[in-house]
Amino acid sequence: MPKKVGTSPPVLPNVQVRGFGAVEKPAVQPEQKGRTPNPPTPGGIPQHLTQVPQKHVPIPQRDPVAGVEGQMAARVSEKLSTPKGPNGMTPREFADVLQFDTGHAKAVGCIGDPALIDRLKAVGTTVDDAKAWRQFFWDVARVSAERGSPNPSAAGRAVLLDWVVTQLGGSSVGPATLREWLASDPRVSAQATDLAGWISAQSGRKPAVEAWLSEA
Repeated sequence: MPKKVGTSPPVLPNVQVRGFGAVEKPAVQPEQKGRTPNPPTPGGIPQHLTQVPQKHVPIPQRDPVAGVEGQMAARVSEKLSTPKGPNGMTPREFADVLQFDTGHAKAVGCIGDPALIDRLKAVGTTVDDAKAWRQFFWDVARVSAERGSPNPSAAGRAVLLDWVVTQLGGSSVGPATLREWLASDPRVSAQATDLAGWISAQSGRKPAVEAWLSEA
């Protein structure tokens, strides 16, 4: 009987021959352009599976008017109603007209400056506007002092706005009240005893300061 010649199964594309069975090879995936594979971490896990999403944390913004930063500004603002500036100006726009810096001394240092009154009149500031802002600054000073964190600028700004009120035709609250306002912050409570002398030293306009306080 003639001897049979052994035959092997045909080799097909993407097929791996293993014994007498055929096992399909996995198809080669084409490269995806524009994508970079995530490198594995030392533990063998892709980085995108181990990264924790970062939460957005808002950065505390400075209150341009009250002079309080971060959480303290939010706590005071939520209790007080900020007045508008003259002719519908925003508080920030009105602060730009006032042009005062941070600190009680910087605020009272503007007292007696005729250029400040000129700027306020140019934007239509009325005596009622000035009174509203005087009250607002004192309220900020009072509330922050009651909470144990006296605002570093509000009392001085209230004193400044008292002078502004008188320059626009209104009346001052008087030296006794002005001393009370400054005494709300221990940082300047000692200076409040010599009101005219301290304000004059900050502003360099002693005649204007004395005229304002004498008429109060």
